[in-house]
Order: sequence, then C-alpha cells, then structure tokens
Amino acid sequence: MNKAILHVDMNNFFASVELLSRPELRDVPVIVCGDEKSRRGVVLAKNQAAKTLGIKTAETVFSARQKAPNVVCLPPHFDQYEHYSKLARKLYETYTPYVESFGLDECWLKLDQWDTAAQTADQIRQDVKHAFGLTVSIGVSFTKVFAKLGSDYKKPDAVTVISRDNYKTILWPLPVQALLYVGKATTDKLGSIGIQTIGQLASTDVLFLERLLGKMGRLLWSEANGIEQDEVAPADRKRQAKSIGNSMTLVRDATSMGEIMGALRWLADSVATRLQADRRCCRTVQIMVKDSTFSSQTRQAKLPEPCQDRKIIFDHAMALFQTHFDLSVPIRGLGLTASDLGSADDPVQLSFEDLKREQARAKVMSTINRLNERYGKIIDIGSGNLDSAAGKK
Repeated sequence: MNKAILHVDMNNFFASVELLSRPELRDVPVIVCGDEKSRRGVVLAKNQAAKTLGIKTAETVFSARQKAPNVVCLPPHFDQYEHYSKLARKLYETYTPYVESFGLDECWLKLDQWDTAAQTADQIRQDVKHAFGLTVSIGVSFTKVFAKLGSDYKKPDAVTVISRDNYKTILWPLPVQALLYVGKATTDKLGSIGIQTIGQLASTDVLFLERLLGKMGRLLWSEANGIEQDEVAPADRKRQAKSIGNSMTLVRDATSMGEIMGALRWLADSVATRLQADRRCCRTVQIMVKDSTFSSQTRQAKLPEPCQDRKIIFDHAMALFQTHFDLSVPIRGLGLTASDLGSADDPVQLSFEDLKREQARAKVMSTINRLNERYGKIIDIGSGNLDSAAGKK
C-alpha cells in the first residue's frame, strides 16, 4: 500500500474563526447564529464549550439559550470563513498537488507515501494551528470515506490513522449513519432488517443490498469494506458542479414562520458563499421541504437574471415556501439548491425590459452625479431607491 488519503476537518470552523478576534470568549459557550431578538435565528456553529452543553447546529437560538443561559451569540461573517478556507487550501497545496474541497472547512488530500502519512498529517495539524490559530482533526486512510471517518473519530485537534490492519476494529462497530451519504431514511431501512453497524453492512450479501437499496446498496457495501475507486481531484481541477445546495434536519420540528425564515436564511448564506467562492451564478432556486411525516416536496423558481447574492436567493426561497407550503403539518427538514449555474465572469444577457431599466438607471445616476458635482454631495441614493427612480415596477 503506497498512497495515503487525508481528510482535514477544521474544528468548529465558523465559531473558531469568530473567536480569533474575541479570544476572551474561548472558555465560554459561544454560538454563531442569526437574529436572536426575532427568534428567527438558528445555530450555524458552536464552539467546544457550547457543544459540551448539548447545543447542536441547526437548532434555534431560543432552544440553545435554554440549555446555556450565558451563551454568547455572535453574527456570522461569511467573507472571513471563505478567506481562511482559501488560506488553508494554499497551505495544504504546499504538501501535495492533490487537494479536493468538501465544503469550506473540509478537504481531502492525497499523499504518495503511506509510511510517512501520519507524520505529514501531524505536521499539517501543527502548521494550521501556528499559521491561523485554528485547529483541525485529520483522518489518514486508504479511501476517502475511511479518511473522513477518521477525522470524525477523534476531535478536536487530533490525527487518527485508519489502516488495512485496524479498520475493522475501529470502524465496523460504528453506526451505519456514520458513513457518507447514509441519511435517516436509509438508516431506518437498514435497521428494519437488523443492519445497525458498518460491520453488519459490510458482512451483508451485496446482491441483497442492491435489491433493497438499488445502486446505493452496492456503493455503501463497497464503502464499508474499504473498496473505493473515487480519486482525490488535483487542486487545479475545477469541477463544474451542475448545482450547489445544502440541507438540514431541524433539531425540533418547525411550527412557526420565524423558524422557517431562520433556517432558510442560513441555507441561503451557505449556498451564496459557495457560489461566490466558485465564482458561479445561478438562474434557478429550488427548495426542498420535508414535514414531520417524512413526506418531501420540492418547488423551484427561475430568477430574472444570474445571481450569487444571498439576500436575493433567500427572498426567492421564502417566496417559494409561502406560496406552496404551510405549517399545518410541522416541518422537519429544509433544503435549498442553486442550479442552472454559469460563470460569474460571463456577461449578462439583458432582456429588452432589463435594458430599458438599465438605461433609465444610468440616466438617473448621471443626473445625480451632475447635482452632486455642482452642489456637493447632497444625494446619496441606494440601489433600491435607484430602481424606484428608474421606474422599476
């Protein structure tokens, strides 16, 4: 065995970045969240102290404060998370040209030498801490899935090696939902026939799993047995995803529009950040809504022009929910996906109506500039007011 795959997971990433400028809060429970006053906020991230008290990502701020009345709430700064994510990637690329992102805070790396992989992983762990003041957990293994399981196995600030000699001892006792792509529905279906651990899944006849789960059955069987063909992508390869999305299972079934707004705002922020990081725009916004009976539905809407703006994405997601769904049945899960992707560098093709509006905006702006030049800055007009002045309906 020659190659080694590392999975690097930045611990409590959003919260850890926030604490870089608030070191006095390191030992108290801290959450990164939305607007607490309106009770629309959900927990986007928490530090280790908050995690110890049972606070979970995606629960409401109100619920988190019931667990920890002294919890400190900080607003998110997605530009900072993207900044540190890019810095970390550049650091990883000094070790290997094979670096594949898995969200802002996780990356897979491929190394050529297994024998020195654990030492390299530990050096990366130390480098991240010294360079950025952040901690990472790293899994070292021979497949991407096992490497990710290794990074989850011990946190924070740790290296775990999952080898061909020890993977059955370390990983097979874990629950099947620890595997990548195993959600609640698959967990329940496997549990109904007595498969509850990764080891039990690995020991089940693969043809039986295919009959039960389709192609996913063979994929999960292969993952559980350490059989994987998926390679770590080179750092310079830009995978052109067809869509970018996130979803969440709510800690408590939502029964108010405020809870829905908080969750969708977090999802919109997350999707917009990934669009901006990849320099992509979307033309379609889709939401997925799962109610407490586990029934799921999706609805989508076309955008008037390509977009990567979090507020526009959120506004369309909320409009879709309010138009097509209600709260007569509590909501268990939400998803938001941006699709019909294009490059943010591509010129926007304006319709005739768009062109007329842009010409009107330019005319209004020209008048404002002339007045400001003549009399000093007497007019400061925002884009919303400018649209109104230009005759936007």
